[in-house]
Amino acid sequence: VIRLGRRGEEGDAPRPLLVQLNGCLPKNLIMENLSKLKNAEKKYKKVIVSHDMTKNKEKAVGLWWKRPK
Repeated sequence: VIRLGRRGEEGDAPRPLLVQLNGCLPKNLIMENLSKLKNAEKKYKKVIVSHDMTKNKEKAVGLWWKRPK
């Protein structure tokens, strides 16, 4: 883990947590094992994990998926 921090303003509502990892391998291992959260304790079932990309990266990835085969 390179950086760990909360996003958004403090309050009673849950806030997103931003975790920056030091490479693709740790991130891919985490993403591959997300299905194990389904069998986790009740308090962990509300955890949502997603890729955090800039708008430009989202567009680039979206275009890559839409390329003709």
